[in-house]
Amino acid sequence: MTLYTFIKKNSKLFFVAWCLLLIMVSSIPHVPTTKIKALESNIRLDYVIHFLEYFILSLFFIFWRMNTDSELKFKKVLLYIVLGMGFALLDEIYQKLIPGRTFNIIDFMYDSFGFSIGIFSMFLITLIKNKPGSLSENIDQG
Repeated sequence: MTLYTFIKKNSKLFFVAWCLLLIMVSSIPHVPTTKIKALESNIRLDYVIHFLEYFILSLFFIFWRMNTDSELKFKKVLLYIVLGMGFALLDEIYQKLIPGRTFNIIDFMYDSFGFSIGIFSMFLITLIKNKPGSLSENIDQG
């Protein structure tokens, strides 16, 4: 079994586990902000982490949804993005209840951007893969 098939087969479990991990991390009080120096400016490392957390979440989500329905239509993509943004919003609201944590609209934006990029990436990959005469079809046939 390849890593891809293992992840795809267990994607619902990974998705739920990743959601729980995000909630657990959001429950940690007083998290310091780390910055990294890049060229002439400082970049907050937590923004990069927010993007990556939700990008990974979107991949687990899309693999899980594609297991139950292999067709990925644009309307579904938009719905999935709204759901991901909803989870990100709830996560930020939840953090407001934790001592030393706040609601940060920029965190929400990076969460949403990471989730959206992940979903759109998979949408584009499936469009290219399922396009008649595509490279993957030609490879499969011969």
